[in-house]
Amino acid sequence: MLRIAVCDDETETVKIVNKILSSYCEKKLINYKIHKFSDGNELLNAKECFDMIFLDTEMKSSNGIEIGRNIRANNSRVAFDFITKPFTDYEIYSVMDDYLAVVHADEERKLMFPTDDGTICLSINDIYYFMYESKKKVYVHTSNERILVKQHLMEIYSNLDKSRFYRSRRDCILNLKYVKKIK
Repeated sequence: MLRIAVCDDETETVKIVNKILSSYCEKKLINYKIHKFSDGNELLNAKECFDMIFLDTEMKSSNGIEIGRNIRANNSRVAFDFITKPFTDYEIYSVMDDYLAVVHADEERKLMFPTDDGTICLSINDIYYFMYESKKKVYVHTSNERILVKQHLMEIYSNLDKSRFYRSRRDCILNLKYVKKIK
């Protein structure tokens, strides 16, 4: 599900952007949820983790750029579009097209791993984590599989995008897509 936030202190702008985004997602058959906010601090305090945020830069009670910076500190994957008025449906559609092109390119990236049965090919988004388990064997965990791979954990880590994967300790590498918080 695509989680979108729209934040502007002008309620009419929020309604218009919501309508344009709803129309876009329905035409593209995208499963989506739009959260509407009239204040940047309200958005900042939201418990939801968003994929895309449409944010006004100049609101009465908050600065959209600062709100965006604070959100980015906790969620490096969120995409922003700072609302500039006036705007057209086409501009919002174009932002969404660009965002989805990046997301889909990322989803299509695959990694290959040697196993006892040959080589497996997994999409980056299917991988939850890698872990050393009994007798220093490395397993890759997905939503429905635990696969023994014939590769050292450090070798796997050296080939991963460090903005996507995090080595939380010596025996574990996490896909940051599935991490909500690191303490």
